[in-house]
Amino acid sequence: MKYLIPGGEPAERMALLLQLTRIDSVEVIEALKHHYVDGISAKNAAQVNGITESNLSRAITRINEVAEVIEKVKAIDWYKFGYKFVLPSEVA
Repeated sequence: MKYLIPGGEPAERMALLLQLTRIDSVEVIEALKHHYVDGISAKNAAQVNGITESNLSRAITRINEVAEVIEKVKAIDWYKFGYKFVLPSEVA
């Protein structure tokens, strides 16, 4: 499941998500920012930052896994306040 929108994520959110990963390559981090903050295609973001598409693909998978966990935590928190938060994976 994809939880992040290319070109639709604030830089601050990306920085916080990256803190929860072991991604430390400057090139990969910049490619992720180009993709999710600036809206550059993953292929072009990889090329611009001098990394392989497969390395960027692994980073995209990992950062989406972290975003998924955060969304699940948010759902639990919202539930405590009486709100029903439906995750995309729960919609059939």
